[in-house]
Amino acid sequence: MEQKTQLDKYEKEILTFFEKGEWIRVEDYKEKIKYYFEIASNTIKKVSK
Repeated sequence: MEQKTQLDKYEKEILTFFEKGEWIRVEDYKEKIKYYFEIASNTIKKVSK
């Protein structure tokens, strides 16, 4: 038995973009995640002072 999941507004928007083929591939996404994680961490450190 397949159970349907209720999607919130944000999730529906993502699904719509995906189904339309509007998503693009991000090269080196693991490196980009590390880069933005470092930026976020540094920002949090600055704000916490």
